[in-house]
Amino acid sequence: MKSDAATAPAGISRLDLLLVSYLKQALRQPGCPLCRVIRDADLYYLKVFLREGKDDGRMLLRLLASWGLCARHADGLVHLEPVEHGDGLGTGTLYDWLLDYARRRLEDLRQSLQARDDPKTPRRRRISGRHFGRIISKLAETARCPACEAQRQYTAYVTAEFARALEIAEALPEIRNMYLASEGLCLPHWRAVEQSLSSPDIRAFMGEKQRTMVASLKAALEAELACGVGEEVRLGSVGEAPAYARALATVAGATEWQRSAR
Repeated sequence: MKSDAATAPAGISRLDLLLVSYLKQALRQPGCPLCRVIRDADLYYLKVFLREGKDDGRMLLRLLASWGLCARHADGLVHLEPVEHGDGLGTGTLYDWLLDYARRRLEDLRQSLQARDDPKTPRRRRISGRHFGRIISKLAETARCPACEAQRQYTAYVTAEFARALEIAEALPEIRNMYLASEGLCLPHWRAVEQSLSSPDIRAFMGEKQRTMVASLKAALEAELACGVGEEVRLGSVGEAPAYARALATVAGATEWQRSAR
């Protein structure tokens, strides 16, 4: 039996091939393939968090440092847990714990303020400005949302590996061909991938594809605007998103998982 290393193209590791398979699937779909891969990974992170992360000691310490998840990822948990587990008890229990932690910190602050303002408190026991600052600092975030940090790291990895896959066309010719047949990258991911490229030929190749994509999208958007919003279904392909929505995703990127994105 051949090993994975023997069957993999030269220069491609087993882990990279797993990502390549995700990229191939995304390249067959509408929109920026990197946005789709990153969006799917973001949703997967929340599912794993619901199943395992909120009960892990190291994760709980990170959540204390960031005061839980950011508003977007917390909203994702609220709507995802009933779908995955039938209720919201896990998220509710987690945030009950965080609120209790906040309550205790605020109680420390209240007692310290009372001691500072009480004229009966001996001067040596009155709170100093430095000590007061230390108490206040316990209420500040000292780390990013762990889901946001995971997405940031994965985004850097995905963009670098996509650039690498384009540059080794001898090993992965289908990636380059599928990219040509796709709708191209959003502008943020195009810039990120371009910075990872070392080949001037691939930069030119990507630049031409992106120029063609932007010109086509601009023509579709202008036609849509000329006819008025509501005519986009008649102008575009069946099931195709309106040109203005595709323009927004192209310019800004669409890596944030939302309930309507699935």
